[in-house]
Amino acid sequence: MLNKELKLTLGNTTYEIFLQTGFFGNIHHIRSVLHKHAYSEVHVILSGEVDMLINNNVHSFCTGDVFVVPEECFHTVKNSAPNTHHVAFQLKNQFGYQRISLGDAESKGLSQAISNYLSTGNALLIEAYLTVICAQLTHNQHSLALNDIEDRTFLIAEFFAKHYNRKIALEDLAKRLNVSVKQAERLVVKHTGSTFSKELSNQRIEVAKWLLKETSLTMKDIANQVGYSSYSSLWKALNKQNQSPDAQVSEE
Repeated sequence: MLNKELKLTLGNTTYEIFLQTGFFGNIHHIRSVLHKHAYSEVHVILSGEVDMLINNNVHSFCTGDVFVVPEECFHTVKNSAPNTHHVAFQLKNQFGYQRISLGDAESKGLSQAISNYLSTGNALLIEAYLTVICAQLTHNQHSLALNDIEDRTFLIAEFFAKHYNRKIALEDLAKRLNVSVKQAERLVVKHTGSTFSKELSNQRIEVAKWLLKETSLTMKDIANQVGYSSYSSLWKALNKQNQSPDAQVSEE
């Protein structure tokens, strides 16, 4: 007999979740009468389709839909497809009517978590998915915004990581950072400890060393992959930093 209370803390808020026998299953086989709850009730449609009467309005839901029936709100199942499986749990926290959607992977994951609980008694995965759902409902009540990345260390590191094998110049980085060339030069020194050309060389040599150690590519092929115009250019760069390869390699 399942009669459990789960407490989740998200940010500064603790959510009290009530799970009872019948909180998951085939909704088509559930005898639903018009009723209400003292707390908000969250429904998750794992598969199929269902029509719900909520405060005298009929709402249609399908696989992946998550919706909240507010506390003290009369509701019942009006119609459902035979293959409709769902999860329902109550939240002591008050929510107005909300509707969000889970991805296909999340819906299947929650379904698998329930199966795992039935066979092993381990509810950790169910807790994890309920946490995701509560977090999404919470975010749905607040204004969220995606902002441009401002972390210069991240932006500079990513620039070199993605473009080291191309013919790039300080001007290209300046455009990426939306600053002047002089500002870009100062930022490279500040965030890498090296000049632009030195950091570019460091990136290329680091990849070249890995390729020398982990692959059977020739120096000529490696030079082409990491952005050097010739085998000799790579060899000179390695020697300049006292990073000559340990193994004997051929030019061909």
